[in-house]
Amino acid sequence: MIELKDVSISYGKNQIFNQLSLTIQDGDFFCIYGKSGSGKTTLLNLLGLLERPDNGQLIFDGIKNPKAKDIHLLQKEKIGYAFQNFGLINDESVASNLLIALKNQNIKKKEKRTYLLNSLSEVGLPDILEKKVYELSGGEQQRVALARLILKKPTYIFADEPTGNLDEKNAELVFDIIKKFNTDHHATVVFVTHDKKFINDTKNTLDLTTLKKKL
Repeated sequence: MIELKDVSISYGKNQIFNQLSLTIQDGDFFCIYGKSGSGKTTLLNLLGLLERPDNGQLIFDGIKNPKAKDIHLLQKEKIGYAFQNFGLINDESVASNLLIALKNQNIKKKEKRTYLLNSLSEVGLPDILEKKVYELSGGEQQRVALARLILKKPTYIFADEPTGNLDEKNAELVFDIIKKFNTDHHATVVFVTHDKKFINDTKNTLDLTTLKKKL
């Protein structure tokens, strides 16, 4: 579970949030909706332990106001991120990019290829293991990034506009992949979007244009 209690954060004189409180339950698919500049990424960064609030309390996975060592361990073992820019190594193969997710897992070398292929099958790309990342379309790159996330098996996923640079078809594919992972693995997902069509498919939405939570 993730809780914010009376959290405030500002950048200089620009106050982004003032005494914001919210709770995200384990297994939730929680959508943050708003236009550009509404604070979507700031809120995701707070929830995902990438930024600290100026005031208030953050409780993450039972830890109150996690310290640097707590954050490092949580990011290593329980948290996965999905960003708009994919976060892949462009001139490396898909296999090399995926292997990063298995670095800290106790998996025999001869079994790793099977894990990689299975993760690619889950995102609908079973035949691209040896391709270079730069050979792939934007939609394919985002799905490879999600395959890497699937391999890590995080308890929490923070997705910052992962569909933002994609066409409608690929955007829906990416959304469906994340939604399926949430359902199949009971992972807690925080999904940021400026696209209203995605909030219709989520039970919990924080609309930053009104700061009213739809339950």
